[in-house]
Amino acid sequence: MAKDWISQCLTSEEHSFCHEIHKGTLPAFGVQGTLPTRLVYVGPLEGSESLRLVLSRNIQDSNPPKYAALSHCWGGSDHRLAIGASIDAGNNSAQAGAVSKHSEAIIDSRPFITLTLNLEERMRSIPMEILPRTFRDAVTITRNIGLRYIWIDSLCIIQDSKSDWEHESALMADTYKNSYVTLAAESARNSHEGILNPRHLDFDPFQ
Repeated sequence: MAKDWISQCLTSEEHSFCHEIHKGTLPAFGVQGTLPTRLVYVGPLEGSESLRLVLSRNIQDSNPPKYAALSHCWGGSDHRLAIGASIDAGNNSAQAGAVSKHSEAIIDSRPFITLTLNLEERMRSIPMEILPRTFRDAVTITRNIGLRYIWIDSLCIIQDSKSDWEHESALMADTYKNSYVTLAAESARNSHEGILNPRHLDFDPFQ
């Protein structure tokens, strides 16, 4: 459905402005310095290549790279997660009680972030399996609509660098404006709740 919407946007006579934007013929799009400094390379649809941070200026494309942008809620600092603690069958009830008493743990629900210390590692590889669910879903969507890059603020901005934040935040309006598509994770309260979730409608759809 999303791919159909995008196709309509790029082919409909009513969307002439969009045509010019994505052809790169409008000055506002792809002007040097308006792209975010970094993007996440998501690789081909089948996932044969690992994710990694890349510098936009190093992307070898004839035109400015087409990328998705993720709009998401960072969420709180932590939340409780019930952990099913494994208990050996031979343990007595007292031992089992001791384990279950501590079977609820606090986990960090803040987004997966890039810091000065792990920037080089992120440039080499970002394993899909360690990303929070919202980010994984965003990567899946990006691949399926045929794009190779996505911008996620917590990954593409060095979070403990004041200078990087000042530079990238000044470009943020252009970052969203120049994205090929923006994915809005509106149903997720934090980066762990995902985008591709079952829909629970409390009303009857109508034409």
